[in-house]
Amino acid sequence: MSVHLCNTFFEHDLESAAPKPLLHWLRSHPLCLQLQFLPLLYADPQDTILVSDLPPNPDLRLRLLSEPLGPLELWAPLRGDNWPLIQQLNSKIFTFIHAPQLLGSALLTTPQEAASWIALTPGPKVLKTPFGSAGRGHFHIGAPGLEAFLRKNLPVIGEPWVERTLDFSTQWYLHPTHAELLGETVFENNSRGAYLATTVGPSLVPEWALDVHLQTAQPLVEQIRKLGYRGNVGVDAFIYRDNTVHPVVEINGRKTMSWVALHLQRKHHPEQIVRLSLENEGEGLLPQTLFVNGKTISFPKQMKKYVTNR
Repeated sequence: MSVHLCNTFFEHDLESAAPKPLLHWLRSHPLCLQLQFLPLLYADPQDTILVSDLPPNPDLRLRLLSEPLGPLELWAPLRGDNWPLIQQLNSKIFTFIHAPQLLGSALLTTPQEAASWIALTPGPKVLKTPFGSAGRGHFHIGAPGLEAFLRKNLPVIGEPWVERTLDFSTQWYLHPTHAELLGETVFENNSRGAYLATTVGPSLVPEWALDVHLQTAQPLVEQIRKLGYRGNVGVDAFIYRDNTVHPVVEINGRKTMSWVALHLQRKHHPEQIVRLSLENEGEGLLPQTLFVNGKTISFPKQMKKYVTNR
C-alpha cells in the first residue's frame, strides 16, 4: 500500500526563498487544488491519497493531510537535505548549459543583455524563467510589461519562438545503479506554450527523431543520476522546421502528465492509444468543485481520457 501526495506546486516551491507549509501550497492556486487529486488516476485501490480538502462524495482512498502521513509516494521532491541539487537540476539554466541550444538563444543576466539580445534577434522570441512549467514563466516579446518581468525574474533564457511540428518526451526513473527508460509520449501545447494534452501509444514518435533525442537525453539523465538524484524524470524535446530535432528542451525532475498518461496506457490499454487532455467544459476525471475555508471553488478545466485504436 502506498500513500500519495501530489505536490504539483513544486515549481512554485523551487522559486520560493523560504519553506512554507504543505497546506499553504496545496491551497495556493486553484490548479494546485485540483491537480492534487491526480493520484486518483494511478493509485491502486488499497492506496491512500492525502489532500488538503475533500470533494463532495469523496473517493474512499482520499484522506485529509492533517491525518498521519507515513512514507509518501510523491509527485515531486519535497524540501530536504538535497534541495540545492533539486533546484539545480530542475532549472532551465542547467538544461541550457548541458544540452544543445536553439540557434540564437542566450542566457540573459542583466536588463542590458536582454535589451541587446531582443534588438539583435529577428522574428518572434520568448524569455523563459528558470522554473516556469507548462507555459508559466514565458514572456513573449511584444507583450506589455517587459521591464517588470525582467526586474522580477532575471536571469532568464532568451529563445527564438519556432514553429513546432511535434512535441514529445521520454519518461525515466533513476535508480541508484541505473536510469530506466519508461517510454515516450507526444504532448500538445497551445500557441503560447501552455499545456493542452498528452497522447501515448505505439509508434507515435518517429524512430529517427527519438534516436536523435536519446543521443543527448540518455547521457544527460545518467549524469543527473550520478549527481545523486533518484526518482522520476521527464525530458522534453520537439521537432521543428524541416524535421529538425531540438533534442532536449527542458528536464522535469518529478512525475509529469506524460508519466500519468504512460502509466494509464501501459496498465489499462496497452494495445491502444490514450489521450489525456485539459478541456474547458463537461465532466472530467478529477473533482469539479471543492469546499475550502467556507468557500466553494469550481475548476474551469477538466481532465479527460480518450481511448482509441490506431
